[in-house]
Amino acid sequence: MPNNFPYKLPRSDLELVVAQCRAELAQLDGKITLITGGTGFIGRCLLESILFAAEQLSINPRIIVVSRDPTTFLKKYPWLDQPPLKFLQADVTSVEISQSVDFIIHAATETAAIHYQTAPRAMLQTAIKGTNRILEIAKKSPGSKVLFTSSGAVYGKNAGLDAAFSEDSVSTLSTTDRTSAYGEGKRVSEMLGALAADEFGFEFIVARLFAFVGPYLPLDGHFAIGNFIGDGLHHDKITVKGDGTAIRSYMYSADLVIWLIKILFHGTPSSCYNVGSPEPVSIAELAGLVARICEKEVEIMQTPKPNLVPERYLPSVSKAANELDLNLYHSLEDSISKTVLWHRQFT
Repeated sequence: MPNNFPYKLPRSDLELVVAQCRAELAQLDGKITLITGGTGFIGRCLLESILFAAEQLSINPRIIVVSRDPTTFLKKYPWLDQPPLKFLQADVTSVEISQSVDFIIHAATETAAIHYQTAPRAMLQTAIKGTNRILEIAKKSPGSKVLFTSSGAVYGKNAGLDAAFSEDSVSTLSTTDRTSAYGEGKRVSEMLGALAADEFGFEFIVARLFAFVGPYLPLDGHFAIGNFIGDGLHHDKITVKGDGTAIRSYMYSADLVIWLIKILFHGTPSSCYNVGSPEPVSIAELAGLVARICEKEVEIMQTPKPNLVPERYLPSVSKAANELDLNLYHSLEDSISKTVLWHRQFT
Protein backbone atom coordinates (compact mmCIF):
# COMPACT_ATOMS: atom_id res chain seq x y z
CA MET A 1 0.00 0.00 0.00
CA PRO A 2 1.47 3.40 -0.96
CA ASN A 3 2.49 5.58 1.94
CA ASN A 4 0.19 8.36 0.73
CA PHE A 5 -2.88 6.13 0.54
CA PRO A 6 -5.41 8.01 2.71
CA TYR A 7 -7.21 4.95 4.09
CA LYS A 8 -6.28 2.19 6.49
CA LEU A 9 -8.07 -0.70 4.79
CA PRO A 10 -6.01 -2.54 2.17
CA ARG A 11 -6.44 -0.92 -1.22
CA SER A 12 -7.22 -4.33 -2.69
CA ASP A 13 -10.23 -4.60 -0.34
CA LEU A 14 -11.59 -1.21 -1.32
CA GLU A 15 -11.03 -1.82 -5.02
CA LEU A 16 -12.85 -5.15 -4.76
CA VAL A 17 -15.87 -3.51 -3.12
CA VAL A 18 -16.08 -0.82 -5.79
CA ALA A 19 -15.58 -3.31 -8.62
CA GLN A 20 -18.35 -5.59 -7.35
CA CYS A 21 -20.77 -2.84 -6.27
CA ARG A 22 -20.13 -0.06 -8.76
CA ALA A 23 -23.73 0.21 -9.94
CA GLU A 24 -25.15 0.09 -6.42
CA LEU A 25 -22.69 2.60 -4.96
CA ALA A 26 -23.42 4.99 -7.83
CA GLN A 27 -27.03 5.09 -6.66
CA LEU A 28 -25.89 6.77 -3.44
CA ASP A 29 -25.00 9.89 -5.44
CA GLY A 30 -26.96 12.84 -4.08
CA LYS A 31 -28.92 10.63 -1.70
CA ILE A 32 -29.03 10.81 2.11
CA THR A 33 -27.96 7.69 3.97
CA LEU A 34 -28.21 7.34 7.75
CA ILE A 35 -25.82 4.85 9.35
CA THR A 36 -25.95 3.68 12.95
CA GLY A 37 -23.11 1.57 14.31
CA GLY A 38 -20.74 3.32 11.92
CA THR A 39 -17.95 3.49 14.49
CA GLY A 40 -17.75 -0.28 15.04
CA PHE A 41 -15.87 -3.02 13.20
CA ILE A 42 -18.42 -3.33 10.40
CA GLY A 43 -19.14 0.38 10.29
CA ARG A 44 -15.54 1.46 9.81
CA CYS A 45 -15.11 -0.96 6.92
CA LEU A 46 -18.31 0.35 5.37
CA LEU A 47 -17.40 4.03 5.83
CA GLU A 48 -13.95 3.66 4.27
CA SER A 49 -15.50 1.79 1.35
CA ILE A 50 -17.99 4.61 0.78
CA LEU A 51 -15.25 7.25 0.95
CA PHE A 52 -13.15 5.34 -1.56
CA ALA A 53 -16.17 4.84 -3.83
CA ALA A 54 -17.02 8.53 -3.71
CA GLU A 55 -13.50 9.32 -4.90
CA GLN A 56 -13.27 6.59 -7.54
CA LEU A 57 -16.77 7.04 -8.98
CA SER A 58 -16.94 10.84 -8.61
CA ILE A 59 -20.20 10.66 -6.66
CA ASN A 60 -21.46 12.86 -3.86
CA PRO A 61 -23.46 10.84 -1.36
CA ARG A 62 -24.61 12.43 1.88
CA ILE A 63 -23.76 10.09 4.74
CA ILE A 64 -24.96 10.81 8.29
CA VAL A 65 -23.16 8.69 10.89
CA VAL A 66 -24.69 8.47 14.36
CA SER A 67 -22.13 8.39 17.18
CA ARG A 68 -22.39 8.99 20.91
CA ASP A 69 -18.93 10.59 20.95
CA PRO A 70 -17.77 11.58 17.45
CA THR A 71 -15.02 13.89 18.77
CA THR A 72 -13.18 11.06 20.50
CA PHE A 73 -13.79 8.68 17.60
CA LEU A 74 -12.46 11.10 14.97
CA LYS A 75 -9.35 11.83 17.02
CA LYS A 76 -8.56 8.14 16.76
CA TYR A 77 -9.66 7.79 13.12
CA PRO A 78 -9.03 11.25 11.61
CA TRP A 79 -9.04 9.99 8.00
CA LEU A 80 -12.80 9.47 8.36
CA ASP A 81 -13.37 13.13 9.25
CA GLN A 82 -14.13 14.29 5.73
CA PRO A 83 -17.03 14.70 3.30
CA PRO A 84 -19.24 13.00 2.36
CA LEU A 85 -19.31 11.71 5.95
CA LYS A 86 -21.07 13.87 8.53
CA PHE A 87 -21.02 12.70 12.13
CA LEU A 88 -24.07 13.35 14.30
CA GLN A 89 -23.61 13.22 18.07
CA ALA A 90 -26.56 11.26 19.40
CA ASP A 91 -27.58 8.01 21.02
CA VAL A 92 -29.39 5.59 18.71
CA THR A 93 -32.28 5.41 21.20
CA SER A 94 -33.01 9.13 20.93
CA VAL A 95 -31.49 10.34 17.64
CA GLU A 96 -33.46 12.97 15.73
CA ILE A 97 -33.18 13.69 11.98
CA SER A 98 -34.99 16.72 10.60
CA GLN A 99 -34.86 15.77 6.91
CA SER A 100 -36.13 12.67 5.19
CA VAL A 101 -33.59 10.01 4.24
CA ASP A 102 -33.24 7.65 1.30
CA PHE A 103 -31.36 4.78 2.93
CA ILE A 104 -30.80 3.61 6.51
CA ILE A 105 -28.22 1.05 7.59
CA HIS A 106 -29.07 0.20 11.18
CA ALA A 107 -25.97 -1.57 12.46
CA ALA A 108 -25.81 -0.26 16.01
CA THR A 109 -25.47 -3.11 18.48
CA GLU A 110 -23.76 -4.17 21.68
CA THR A 111 -22.33 -7.68 21.67
CA ALA A 112 -19.92 -7.53 24.61
CA ALA A 113 -20.24 -10.71 26.63
CA ILE A 114 -20.17 -8.74 29.87
CA HIS A 115 -23.62 -7.37 29.06
CA TYR A 116 -25.00 -10.91 29.05
CA GLN A 117 -23.70 -11.30 32.58
CA THR A 118 -24.34 -7.90 34.16
CA ALA A 119 -27.06 -6.11 32.21
CA PRO A 120 -28.99 -8.41 29.85
CA ARG A 121 -32.29 -6.62 30.48
CA ALA A 122 -30.76 -3.26 29.62
CA MET A 123 -29.22 -4.80 26.50
CA LEU A 124 -32.61 -6.09 25.36
CA GLN A 125 -34.41 -2.85 26.11
CA THR A 126 -31.76 -0.74 24.37
CA ALA A 127 -31.90 -2.89 21.24
CA ILE A 128 -35.67 -2.57 20.98
CA LYS A 129 -35.74 1.14 21.83
CA GLY A 130 -32.98 1.89 19.31
CA THR A 131 -34.78 0.01 16.55
CA ASN A 132 -38.06 1.79 17.30
CA ARG A 133 -36.30 5.15 17.04
CA ILE A 134 -34.82 4.26 13.66
CA LEU A 135 -38.20 3.04 12.44
CA GLU A 136 -39.72 6.39 13.44
CA ILE A 137 -37.18 8.09 11.18
CA ALA A 138 -37.99 5.68 8.34
CA LYS A 139 -41.71 6.26 8.93
CA LYS A 140 -41.16 9.93 8.00
CA SER A 141 -39.34 8.90 4.81
CA PRO A 142 -41.82 6.92 2.67
CA GLY A 143 -40.04 5.03 -0.08
CA SER A 144 -36.83 4.75 1.92
CA LYS A 145 -34.88 1.51 2.31
CA VAL A 146 -33.78 0.17 5.68
CA LEU A 147 -31.11 -2.52 6.05
CA PHE A 148 -31.07 -4.00 9.54
CA THR A 149 -28.01 -5.97 10.60
CA SER A 150 -29.42 -8.76 12.72
CA SER A 151 -27.54 -11.85 13.85
CA GLY A 152 -27.43 -15.61 13.56
CA ALA A 153 -28.05 -15.47 17.30
CA VAL A 154 -31.79 -15.25 16.49
CA TYR A 155 -31.71 -19.00 15.78
CA GLY A 156 -30.60 -19.95 19.27
CA LYS A 157 -28.33 -22.95 19.89
CA ASN A 158 -27.74 -25.78 17.47
CA ALA A 159 -25.91 -28.99 18.36
CA GLY A 160 -26.64 -30.90 15.14
CA LEU A 161 -23.77 -32.66 13.43
CA ASP A 162 -24.66 -31.61 9.90
CA ALA A 163 -27.17 -28.81 10.27
CA ALA A 164 -26.60 -25.23 9.16
CA PHE A 165 -29.08 -22.49 9.96
CA SER A 166 -31.29 -21.45 7.06
CA GLU A 167 -33.54 -18.41 7.08
CA ASP A 168 -36.58 -20.56 7.88
CA SER A 169 -34.94 -22.43 10.78
CA VAL A 170 -37.07 -22.37 13.91
CA SER A 171 -35.62 -20.29 16.75
CA THR A 172 -34.62 -22.18 19.88
CA LEU A 173 -34.00 -19.10 22.01
CA SER A 174 -34.83 -19.65 25.66
CA THR A 175 -36.98 -16.91 27.11
CA THR A 176 -35.56 -17.50 30.60
CA ASP A 177 -31.85 -17.65 29.74
CA ARG A 178 -30.04 -14.32 30.13
CA THR A 179 -27.69 -15.22 27.28
CA SER A 180 -30.69 -15.03 24.94
CA ALA A 181 -31.00 -11.26 25.46
CA TYR A 182 -28.86 -10.34 22.47
CA GLY A 183 -30.54 -12.75 20.06
CA GLU A 184 -34.01 -11.90 21.36
CA GLY A 185 -33.33 -8.20 20.88
CA LYS A 186 -32.41 -8.86 17.27
CA ARG A 187 -35.40 -11.16 16.71
CA VAL A 188 -37.90 -8.66 18.10
CA SER A 189 -36.27 -5.86 16.10
CA GLU A 190 -36.75 -7.88 12.92
CA MET A 191 -40.46 -8.21 13.66
CA LEU A 192 -40.84 -4.53 14.57
CA GLY A 193 -39.17 -3.53 11.31
CA ALA A 194 -41.31 -5.79 9.15
CA LEU A 195 -44.53 -4.57 10.79
CA ALA A 196 -43.57 -0.89 10.53
CA ALA A 197 -42.52 -1.23 6.89
CA ASP A 198 -45.84 -2.82 6.03
CA GLU A 199 -47.76 -0.10 7.83
CA PHE A 200 -45.83 3.00 6.74
CA GLY A 201 -44.57 2.24 3.24
CA PHE A 202 -40.80 1.88 3.44
CA GLU A 203 -38.65 -1.17 2.66
CA PHE A 204 -37.10 -3.20 5.47
CA ILE A 205 -34.55 -5.92 4.77
CA VAL A 206 -32.68 -8.06 7.29
CA ALA A 207 -29.07 -9.28 7.09
CA ARG A 208 -28.43 -11.95 9.72
CA LEU A 209 -24.71 -11.76 10.41
CA PHE A 210 -22.58 -14.66 11.60
CA ALA A 211 -18.81 -14.51 12.26
CA PHE A 212 -16.18 -12.39 10.52
CA VAL A 213 -12.50 -11.59 10.34
CA GLY A 214 -10.61 -8.67 8.86
CA PRO A 215 -9.02 -5.30 9.61
CA TYR A 216 -10.47 -3.48 12.62
CA LEU A 217 -11.60 -6.74 14.25
CA PRO A 218 -10.89 -6.39 18.01
CA LEU A 219 -8.18 -8.72 19.23
CA ASP A 220 -9.16 -8.48 22.90
CA GLY A 221 -12.90 -9.10 22.77
CA HIS A 222 -15.04 -12.23 22.86
CA PHE A 223 -14.31 -13.24 19.25
CA ALA A 224 -12.28 -16.47 19.17
CA ILE A 225 -10.54 -15.63 15.92
CA GLY A 226 -9.58 -12.17 17.19
CA ASN A 227 -8.18 -13.64 20.39
CA PHE A 228 -6.18 -16.20 18.42
CA ILE A 229 -4.70 -13.54 16.15
CA GLY A 230 -3.91 -11.42 19.20
CA ASP A 231 -2.10 -14.40 20.74
CA GLY A 232 -0.26 -15.05 17.51
CA LEU A 233 0.95 -11.47 17.31
CA HIS A 234 1.74 -10.79 20.96
CA HIS A 235 2.26 -14.05 22.86
CA ASP A 236 4.37 -17.19 22.72
CA LYS A 237 1.45 -19.50 22.01
CA ILE A 238 -2.18 -19.51 20.93
CA THR A 239 -4.50 -20.61 23.72
CA VAL A 240 -7.82 -22.37 23.18
CA LYS A 241 -9.68 -22.08 26.48
CA GLY A 242 -12.24 -24.76 25.63
CA ASP A 243 -11.86 -28.17 23.99
CA GLY A 244 -11.68 -26.83 20.43
CA THR A 245 -14.57 -28.92 19.08
CA ALA A 246 -17.10 -26.14 18.41
CA ILE A 247 -17.77 -25.48 14.73
CA ARG A 248 -17.71 -21.97 13.28
CA SER A 249 -17.19 -20.24 9.93
CA TYR A 250 -15.67 -16.87 9.05
CA MET A 251 -16.28 -14.36 6.27
CA TYR A 252 -13.73 -11.68 5.37
CA SER A 253 -14.72 -8.07 6.02
CA ALA A 254 -14.52 -6.90 2.39
CA ASP A 255 -16.84 -9.74 1.36
CA LEU A 256 -19.19 -8.68 4.17
CA VAL A 257 -19.34 -5.09 2.88
CA ILE A 258 -20.15 -6.34 -0.62
CA TRP A 259 -22.95 -8.56 0.68
CA LEU A 260 -24.47 -5.75 2.76
CA ILE A 261 -24.50 -3.35 -0.19
CA LYS A 262 -26.02 -5.96 -2.50
CA ILE A 263 -28.68 -6.90 0.05
CA LEU A 264 -29.57 -3.25 0.63
CA PHE A 265 -30.21 -2.64 -3.06
CA HIS A 266 -31.46 -6.00 -4.28
CA GLY A 267 -32.85 -7.88 -1.28
CA THR A 268 -36.53 -8.67 -1.26
CA PRO A 269 -38.40 -6.32 1.12
CA SER A 270 -39.33 -7.88 4.48
CA SER A 271 -36.94 -10.77 3.80
CA CYS A 272 -34.00 -12.11 5.81
CA TYR A 273 -30.63 -13.17 4.40
CA ASN A 274 -27.90 -15.06 6.21
CA VAL A 275 -24.51 -13.39 5.82
CA GLY A 276 -21.37 -15.39 6.49
CA SER A 277 -19.24 -18.22 5.21
CA PRO A 278 -20.77 -21.69 4.80
CA GLU A 279 -17.35 -23.35 5.18
CA PRO A 280 -17.08 -25.05 8.61
CA VAL A 281 -13.95 -25.02 10.72
CA SER A 282 -13.49 -26.31 14.26
CA ILE A 283 -12.05 -23.94 16.83
CA ALA A 284 -9.03 -26.23 17.15
CA GLU A 285 -8.48 -26.15 13.39
CA LEU A 286 -8.90 -22.39 13.41
CA ALA A 287 -6.28 -22.00 16.12
CA GLY A 288 -3.95 -24.25 14.15
CA LEU A 289 -4.39 -22.17 10.99
CA VAL A 290 -3.65 -18.93 12.84
CA ALA A 291 -0.65 -20.61 14.51
CA ARG A 292 0.76 -21.67 11.16
CA ILE A 293 0.40 -18.16 9.73
CA CYS A 294 1.92 -16.55 12.85
CA GLU A 295 4.49 -19.33 13.39
CA LYS A 296 3.34 -20.12 16.93
CA GLU A 297 2.28 -23.18 18.91
CA VAL A 298 -1.26 -24.06 20.08
CA GLU A 299 -2.38 -25.07 23.56
CA ILE A 300 -5.89 -26.52 24.03
CA MET A 301 -6.91 -26.25 27.67
CA GLN A 302 -9.72 -28.84 27.83
CA THR A 303 -10.16 -32.40 26.61
CA PRO A 304 -13.31 -33.23 24.58
CA LYS A 305 -15.90 -35.28 26.45
CA PRO A 306 -16.67 -38.78 25.14
CA ASN A 307 -19.51 -38.97 22.58
CA LEU A 308 -19.62 -35.18 22.41
CA VAL A 309 -21.78 -33.63 19.68
CA PRO A 310 -19.90 -30.46 18.62
CA GLU A 311 -21.82 -27.23 19.01
CA ARG A 312 -22.26 -25.52 15.64
CA TYR A 313 -22.84 -21.92 14.56
CA LEU A 314 -22.94 -22.14 10.80
CA PRO A 315 -25.12 -20.41 8.19
CA SER A 316 -26.67 -21.75 5.06
CA VAL A 317 -26.24 -18.98 2.47
CA SER A 318 -28.12 -20.67 -0.36
CA LYS A 319 -30.77 -17.93 -0.34
CA ALA A 320 -28.22 -15.14 -0.81
CA ALA A 321 -26.38 -17.16 -3.44
CA ASN A 322 -29.48 -18.11 -5.42
CA GLU A 323 -31.45 -14.87 -5.19
CA LEU A 324 -28.62 -12.30 -5.23
CA ASP A 325 -25.76 -14.26 -6.84
CA LEU A 326 -23.54 -13.62 -3.82
CA ASN A 327 -20.37 -15.61 -3.14
CA LEU A 328 -17.08 -15.42 -1.25
CA TYR A 329 -13.96 -13.74 -2.62
CA HIS A 330 -11.50 -14.75 0.11
CA SER A 331 -10.56 -18.11 1.58
CA LEU A 332 -10.24 -18.40 5.34
CA GLU A 333 -6.46 -18.65 5.10
CA ASP A 334 -6.25 -15.53 2.94
CA SER A 335 -8.62 -13.73 5.30
CA ILE A 336 -6.48 -14.49 8.33
CA SER A 337 -3.24 -13.67 6.53
CA LYS A 338 -4.55 -10.27 5.43
CA THR A 339 -5.84 -9.52 8.93
CA VAL A 340 -2.52 -10.46 10.54
CA LEU A 341 -0.61 -8.31 8.05
CA TRP A 342 -2.94 -5.36 8.66
CA HIS A 343 -2.50 -5.53 12.44
CA ARG A 344 1.27 -5.74 12.04
CA GLN A 345 1.14 -2.54 10.00
CA PHE A 346 -1.33 -0.48 11.97
CA THR A 347 -1.62 -1.70 15.58
